[in-house]
Amino acid sequence: MFVLAQQLLNGLLLGSMYALLAISYTLVLGVLDMLNLAQGEILTAGALTACSVLRGTGSLPLALGAAVLTGAVLSLLVEYFCFRLPRGDTQVVTTIAMGMVLQNVCTEIWGSEPLKFPRLEWGFRLSLGPLSLNGGQIVLLALTAAMMLLLSAVIDRSRFGRQIRAMASSTKAARVAGVDIRAATVKTFALSGLIAGVAGVMAGIEFTSITPFIGGAVGEKAMAAMVIGGAGSALGAGAAGLILGVAEILCVGYLGAQYREIIIFPLLILFLCLRPSGLFRKGRVDRA
Repeated sequence: MFVLAQQLLNGLLLGSMYALLAISYTLVLGVLDMLNLAQGEILTAGALTACSVLRGTGSLPLALGAAVLTGAVLSLLVEYFCFRLPRGDTQVVTTIAMGMVLQNVCTEIWGSEPLKFPRLEWGFRLSLGPLSLNGGQIVLLALTAAMMLLLSAVIDRSRFGRQIRAMASSTKAARVAGVDIRAATVKTFALSGLIAGVAGVMAGIEFTSITPFIGGAVGEKAMAAMVIGGAGSALGAGAAGLILGVAEILCVGYLGAQYREIIIFPLLILFLCLRPSGLFRKGRVDRA
């Protein structure tokens, strides 16, 4: 029972990263009805930037701030070059090309070899009965909880959140109601990139070593979580990300590490067959 409880906790820690990246996907999808397929590479850039800052300063807050800034700036570049400039139905394809560009830029800057994420001296450990959490795991849980609460407050209680919900329901109706569509879209992309930057820091802490190529695998799982949760639902994306993280860790613990990369997609197919609309109703950006 103790081993199972610890595995569930580890799964929640991994799933929290998938959850945040899935929410960053679904924010753009809910507003524009389009996917930003460069989101995984934005996470990678945030993780690598945080790694460099940590190596230079040893400060996690500075590393987190640098990752958030990197994610927001890159997301705004994607919005401009992939969604605002192109015409027709080429935007999603353009994000694939942008993802390749970002991956190559990261390879040129940091190299293709695995980069060890600095191991910080956390200096504390929390015991909860039979369960034990080290400092890094506590930071991951705190980051996840803080981001979920912040997103919930932004989407539910702020003027910007009301604009997002209005645009998700109907862009035309939102424009008639006085919503500045362009400004709201830019803010949505910035928020999406900010979340991806935080998820990048979490990826570095969770995986301990990172490469410019981690974004593809993490992004695929986050997109699976978005679909399982219900495309357009931030709450569903977050819940599904946690579910997938737990499923992956249990698979590693009881079936073997060689199965961790294939368990996600049978689950996706199962959900698509049994509940194609996802855990939560599609087509609306719900509360995180």
